[in-house]
Amino acid sequence: GEKYFDNIVFCGDSLTHGLGLDSRFFKDRDVVAWGGLGVYDYLDYNSHAVYNQSEEKKSSLDWLVTLNPQIMYIMLGTNGVAVWSNEKHIMLYERMLDRIQAALPATKIVLVGIPAWGASRNTETFNGKKVDNFNMMLLELAKKHGVYYLNFGQATRDANGNIREELVLGDGVHWQTACKYLYLEYIRTHALP
Repeated sequence: GEKYFDNIVFCGDSLTHGLGLDSRFFKDRDVVAWGGLGVYDYLDYNSHAVYNQSEEKKSSLDWLVTLNPQIMYIMLGTNGVAVWSNEKHIMLYERMLDRIQAALPATKIVLVGIPAWGASRNTETFNGKKVDNFNMMLLELAKKHGVYYLNFGQATRDANGNIREELVLGDGVHWQTACKYLYLEYIRTHALP
């Protein structure tokens, strides 16, 4: 139910940021996100107001410490998976996670596996196999750090391993309303104990 979302902060890039702007989803919930962010710059970013409930420009980490959530869902990786090797990307992710855990030791953290992109976006260096490998490495990182992992990407796939076209806009990455509803439902049906 809706009450599950009461003590959660949702962290991420443009996919999460869109949820915080849309009144049907997380407009009245805590979202700390901005388009284009990745694990390499998320915590220190302060060029825009990243917290959807304030116009104040503080870093994402400062907002997270201020909010001190019981639960934090982190969905980052879409912007970096097309740029770096998965090994380098996970190393950067771990650095970010170390800083979050040091600042918020009592917060339950959920690392959310990223969805693949649409078939039209696939290349030799970026494709569903690379995303799958990244998500498996993210699962291992979650185990190593004693945090949770949510395999949301699996709920978005077509038979070829790409995100289903009806879930994304024409760019093959950003979500249609149907994908936003799917994400919320997936979180509700895979709630933490």
